[in-house]
Amino acid sequence: MERKLTILHYVLLVLSLGMVAGSLVANHELSQFLADVNPAYAQSVAQGPRSGLAALRVGQGSLSGPAGSLPGGRQGTDRTAGPALQDGQEPGLRSQESEEKRQSEILRSAQNDTQSAQNDAQSAQNDSRSSTSRLLDSSTPRVPNMVHLVARHADGTIFYDQTVHNLRTNAGINWQYGQMAGTPAAACTYLALSNDSGMPAATDTAVVSEITTNGLARAAATPAHSNNASSYTLTYTFTATGTQSAQKAGLLNASSGGTLCFENTFSAVAMNSGDTLQVVWTLNF
Repeated sequence: MERKLTILHYVLLVLSLGMVAGSLVANHELSQFLADVNPAYAQSVAQGPRSGLAALRVGQGSLSGPAGSLPGGRQGTDRTAGPALQDGQEPGLRSQESEEKRQSEILRSAQNDTQSAQNDAQSAQNDSRSSTSRLLDSSTPRVPNMVHLVARHADGTIFYDQTVHNLRTNAGINWQYGQMAGTPAAACTYLALSNDSGMPAATDTAVVSEITTNGLARAAATPAHSNNASSYTLTYTFTATGTQSAQKAGLLNASSGGTLCFENTFSAVAMNSGDTLQVVWTLNF
């Protein structure tokens, strides 16, 4: 009985030694295979098992050789996900850099969108200001008082038609104040003409070279006003009794002398006897 046990022990020992030897051979063959397909493993295995395993994880991330082949000329397949890492670069670092790059692109895109929105808002504001300016220009005259002149031949044919703005003189400002809040003076309803080509000035107190002959002497214009209207007109039609030209007009508050309240110039109009010149002066409050 003891002999049988001894033989059994011997058999088990032999089997165990065989398994150990087989394992050593397999490990040697595996190490040789890994060294063939991954040079980084061969270089680091001498530093210990942990270095060899680190080389498998970090080195090339693949079981394929440098040319993507297995020992014996067989083609290998790179099973690494994503681009190869640089030496010493951890997978987490690559992911962090990729995320930072993506966040940077998102931030840059948001900044561009914000700038574009600001530009659009500024453009819309400019358009609004421009529209408001055009509306004011169309509804509110820059110079409140306009002068419309129409010249006709004796048969009624119009040969001259012009509308121009006037100048309110300093004397006219003081006159207007007196009419509205101070001591009222005579109304500025007398219309005088001149052939003087000089430009009106705020300091003018008289119509230079005022015409006194040929039917174009100073005359009282007819006022007209509609209830609740913010303007009124002064109208007079001159009839030439001889050859005469005119290119300036003024409104005064007397048949001679008086205060020059408003003045303007216009393109010269040449009239012959029988021609008429209608002047309509519009004044706004």
